[in-house]
Amino acid sequence: MNEELYKRIESQHLRAQLDHYLQYELWTWQWWFLFGLTVASWSLWLIFRDRNKQARLLLGGLFIGLIAVIADLIGTYLGVWRYNIRLFPTLPSFAPYDVSLLPVQFMFLSQFSRTTRRFFLWSIVLAALNAFIAEPLFEFLNIYQPIRWREIYSFPIYFLYFWMATTIANLTGWSSLHQEKK
Repeated sequence: MNEELYKRIESQHLRAQLDHYLQYELWTWQWWFLFGLTVASWSLWLIFRDRNKQARLLLGGLFIGLIAVIADLIGTYLGVWRYNIRLFPTLPSFAPYDVSLLPVQFMFLSQFSRTTRRFFLWSIVLAALNAFIAEPLFEFLNIYQPIRWREIYSFPIYFLYFWMATTIANLTGWSSLHQEKK
């Protein structure tokens, strides 16, 4: 009996979430903005990517996307922040940012940084732009709402994302795999 009641409550909760998404999120100008950012970031990467490095770049981008989604899910679950507009109703995370903007930023950063020093400096710049400009912009646009979070906390996290991803992407085993394929 308790299990049946639990299932009914859960079903009503999911239906209410879907109704909210359909009524207040889907097709709003913020939704289109997020959709446009997602499409534009991947389109730019497809146009300007270095085809000789794309496997390594995608590996690093995939890594950033994965850890960003996990961090976002944890932060949302713990009530540290929330999203008022979602691109997809089933994803509580900020998918356009986690699996588009951050990975594409990393891939361009990695592709165009010829030296470790340049990568380091541009990682700082991108971390600052993400933390101190993008996050407040998304808050201003009523897409993102920090609850117990400040932008200053995000800065070292973004920087760490870029450095962890470049470490993963530059592992010797991946480089030799790519060379054998040629």
